[in-house]
Amino acid sequence: MNFLLTIRVALRALAKNKMRAGLTVLGVVIGIAAVTTIVSLGQGASRLVQDQFESFGSNMILIFPGSESRKGVRRGAGSIATLTPEDCTAIIEECRSIRDATPMLGASSQVIYGNMNWLPREMKGVGTGY
Repeated sequence: MNFLLTIRVALRALAKNKMRAGLTVLGVVIGIAAVTTIVSLGQGASRLVQDQFESFGSNMILIFPGSESRKGVRRGAGSIATLTPEDCTAIIEECRSIRDATPMLGASSQVIYGNMNWLPREMKGVGTGY
């Protein structure tokens, strides 16, 4: 088959089925726009997380207390209080490469201010060194 003949047959089919051709083009445009948007959102979210990690600095480390296991279920890091504020003081005194340290305490409780209530999933308290 000749290439020009193929083009002519295709254009004739498009002219006969204008609605189908228009909807097909619309579907392709919407699909490309959706993929472009999702990729852009993913890259933006990735950059936001990277910026937050970079704001901590490359010289920050977090030490979490141990975990416990009850009836075969592991509760995860920090589920048992094995570190104390005295441990934080000892780290500062004993490790000369540590410039500052602060204990962190987590809790979950209801917060009431004026006539407003809020139940956050988790609250963190830290010292001034944070």
